[in-house]
Amino acid sequence: MRKQTAELIEELKKENIDIYIISDMDDHLSEYTGKHFHALKEFSGFTGGDGKMVVTASGKALLWTDGRYFIQAEEELKGSGIELMRMGEPEVPILNDWVKDNLKAGGTIGFDGKCVSYKYGKAFEALINNNVNGGHIISEDICGRLWKERPAESCTKCWILDERFTGKSASLKLTELRAEMERSGADYHVIASLDDIAWLLNMRADDIPCNPVFSAFMLITKAEARLYIDERHFVDNADKLPGPSADADYLRGIGVDVYPYEQIYDDIKKLDKKVLLDTDRCSYEIVSSVPEGIEIIDQMNPVTKEKCRKNPVETANLRIAQHKDSVALTKFMYWFKKQLGIEAVFDAKGLDKRSNAESGISEWDCVEKLNEYRKEQPGFIEESFSTISAYGANAAMAHYAPSPLPEKTVRIKPHGLYLVDSGGQYPEGTTDVTRTWSCGALTDEERLSFTLTAIANLRLADERFLEGTSGLLIDGAARDVFWRHGLNYNHGTGHGVGFCLNVHEAPVGIRYKAATIDGAYPMLEGMYVSDEPGMYVAGKYGIRTENLLIVKHDYTNEYGRFMSFETMNFCPMDKSCLDISIMEKRDIKLLNAYHKRVYEELKDDMNEEELIWLKNMCSAI
Repeated sequence: MRKQTAELIEELKKENIDIYIISDMDDHLSEYTGKHFHALKEFSGFTGGDGKMVVTASGKALLWTDGRYFIQAEEELKGSGIELMRMGEPEVPILNDWVKDNLKAGGTIGFDGKCVSYKYGKAFEALINNNVNGGHIISEDICGRLWKERPAESCTKCWILDERFTGKSASLKLTELRAEMERSGADYHVIASLDDIAWLLNMRADDIPCNPVFSAFMLITKAEARLYIDERHFVDNADKLPGPSADADYLRGIGVDVYPYEQIYDDIKKLDKKVLLDTDRCSYEIVSSVPEGIEIIDQMNPVTKEKCRKNPVETANLRIAQHKDSVALTKFMYWFKKQLGIEAVFDAKGLDKRSNAESGISEWDCVEKLNEYRKEQPGFIEESFSTISAYGANAAMAHYAPSPLPEKTVRIKPHGLYLVDSGGQYPEGTTDVTRTWSCGALTDEERLSFTLTAIANLRLADERFLEGTSGLLIDGAARDVFWRHGLNYNHGTGHGVGFCLNVHEAPVGIRYKAATIDGAYPMLEGMYVSDEPGMYVAGKYGIRTENLLIVKHDYTNEYGRFMSFETMNFCPMDKSCLDISIMEKRDIKLLNAYHKRVYEELKDDMNEEELIWLKNMCSAI
């Protein structure tokens, strides 16, 4: 049994807590969190981006995660005594059902109420209420009590994202928000989601790596806007910021007052009229603090709805961000191929300068080199998530993390496939792109899977649909070609993306399972989504091709407003991996049209050698 897990079991015995749940969230239910909130990693050893763990006083430990992390979790949990529960697999119960079946009469369930959603906490309350002889809920951070040398919470300098990027002032956003509160009949509005607060105030920071947000809550009335934040966010402790420094003077100028971070819990207890909040994006502790008898208007934050539809200024800026990012990734692709010596490299006279040297590059070398190219781009802030750089079988783990340690890093060999999934943060927006490239000889199976993935990506980007169509229906445009071959990939096809914000943004998504709201949410003009089908075979390879798309108005007729997608990023797809014999004429036409756009977009940013290579990579098939 893992030492930390064993210590937790002993503590549960002392506290008479029968079942304790560890989440992977912070006080704001963020997808990505700072190290202070990595209790799941500390007590399980699992480093994936989504999971929950159950520990019992009787000595059991189980971890639930989804299909993106099955292979990774299996490896990381070896020898830990923790059982992997593969979510969605036959005969694997959901976590709540397992708790219900294993909770003794009159038993106690514990969790940190600040780090689980209200609905999640209420579900455990229901288990207690339906349990024989009742039971108890304990909302306490037991892990924090045991965690030795726990990292401090991050508190970074706030800065202002200028209106020339956002297209709308914070003052106007607050005015529009209050109008939405009025329509909802709300006297108060509580916001706990960090990306919503950052977008509303046109402020950014770096409290969570790769997510330019700051830890804060907001309480808004018709006349007042309160920001609950640690004032160290306004101390001038940064040498260089991507934008003007934000401080209390800026906030006062837009009608926002500053209050201590922890005071939010006390102030919520004083509410005396109707309050609007999203219980999916507020913690159990926050919502439970609302006084009994006060009406809660439980609906999606108005900011969440507005934020996901990029305005014309944001869309124009996203094209700039994507151009910069496409230049960086394409230069990296050229470097990668040149290092492997598997593609002819020509000088300005067209002379073959192929290198026959064995490749010495590793997965981590690729991470560092790609970051170098991104840092060369004007305005680059940081990665939008930790780069997934995966060779061969490692790419079968959809969210694989390469190791920087020399003794653990994986060298890239002159055969098989390499996958790189990465993105950047710029004042002009957020990027996310995936490519899979040949490292040499491929198997027929690899070539088939790569071709199906390319077909799926291109067909989805070519879709036309009535405005308001959900991602559930649109998903089929990508997945159909896999299903016709009896294949599937175990993740959604697309997710929403923020604007100089979180790389995964609610509420829009493209998926065939309506497990969450994002698959069923209507597709509307201005939404910024990913297109990322893939194919993964454990122990062999992983393939994914991802571009970002903007939903745009195509035409209107008697049947309604029809939408299409604009592909935003440009990097060649590796034609050497294709099996052209299984591509239909329309697929070849779509690929050639995309490559023509890639060449036109990037030709002026390449040096002579890169340009000759790019022209070859983008030539028609």
